[in-house]
Amino acid sequence: MKWLLENIEITLLKVIRDNDISYDDSSLAGLSEDSTLKNYEQIALELCEKNKQPENDNQLIVRIQAYIDENYGDPSLCLSRISDLFHISESYFSFLFKKTVGVNFSTYLEQVRMTQAKHLLETTNIKIADLYVAVGYNNLTSFRRAFKKKYGVAPNALRE
Repeated sequence: MKWLLENIEITLLKVIRDNDISYDDSSLAGLSEDSTLKNYEQIALELCEKNKQPENDNQLIVRIQAYIDENYGDPSLCLSRISDLFHISESYFSFLFKKTVGVNFSTYLEQVRMTQAKHLLETTNIKIADLYVAVGYNNLTSFRRAFKKKYGVAPNALRE
């Protein structure tokens, strides 16, 4: 067992050195042959967390944006649902999304829905009564209000 623990310690020190990870040496200094695998496991987990790449957060947001772009028509799509689906807290998701995308989640979702609504109005003959449901709104009045706010005209006027 002593041999295994020594090899684990050597490996951890090598990972720290090779990856230029800033780590408090005092937490390793107290380790001895009496240390348990649990101690080493904790250090390894801390090292992994410290070495976490910022791209991981960006990749997560890219995946979330793709999910939104594919599911914008679901009227139940909301901050809490996305947070649950991607296993992150609502507050962290909200912070990370705004930091990465530049707008908050609800603004982004509305932009996606409005862009698609405009596209459908310009390229299809879909009725407005069906359109607002297709782009994820529960209420025709709120859809019209959002559309007019975004484009300066009512949906019917855009088509004419």
